[in-house]
Amino acid sequence: MNGVMGNGSPRNRLLLSSHAGTPLVRGEPKKVLKCKTLEKFNSCPKIFVTREQIVRLGIFGGSFDPVHYGHLILAETCREHLALDRVLFIPASTSPLKLSGPRASAAHRVEMLRLAIGGSSHLVVDTCELDRGGVSYTLDTVQSILDRDRPSSLHLLIGADSVSALSAWREPAKLLTLVQLGVVQRAGESRLDFEATRELLLPADRERFSPQLVPMPAIGISSTELRNRVEAGSSIRYRTPRGVEAYIAANALYH
Repeated sequence: MNGVMGNGSPRNRLLLSSHAGTPLVRGEPKKVLKCKTLEKFNSCPKIFVTREQIVRLGIFGGSFDPVHYGHLILAETCREHLALDRVLFIPASTSPLKLSGPRASAAHRVEMLRLAIGGSSHLVVDTCELDRGGVSYTLDTVQSILDRDRPSSLHLLIGADSVSALSAWREPAKLLTLVQLGVVQRAGESRLDFEATRELLLPADRERFSPQLVPMPAIGISSTELRNRVEAGSSIRYRTPRGVEAYIAANALYH
């Protein structure tokens, strides 16, 4: 996702999360509950669609090619630090900054994310950008999520290195009025200066601009490194969850 979700009516879609160890993805068939206790109210059988009220929602976009522990630690650290109800992992269709596209297919990247977050009720895979196709722009995704989920606050989770690139994103001034920035600052990184980012906004919006810094330890893992190690026949153990490692090997990815 950059300046980066499935099927069915947006009004009726659930926020699907992992449950009982089985991660779910938006776009899958909805979980339904047959109502027995209210049958006296109406003799017709009833089907109720469960839907959670999401108040504080975080979105974390990227290629996730493949997902690794750095991604997971970032999401969980932001969830705790910003008191988020959910964090959506949004795999990009095609990033505007990486037009060559990811190495693994969309289906493989989604499945690796499912395996990585299995067991978490707070982390969710959302395929809106893959479903939309084409180049994935953050502004389009943010607008669709606001319309669909109506959270009280939407937090865009980005790394400190992305702050200086915001001016190259699609309509950054509009984007910054729709989200709150959650900026991950890793140990050892220079203190961030948001003045240039603030200048992207119209004068009337600058006073409300209040990015939140999320301190995080430096984790020297990248998707590029994992792909290179797989291609070289080296181990990726302890760099990504075991299920993801096994999936990469079983499907001969990145060779």
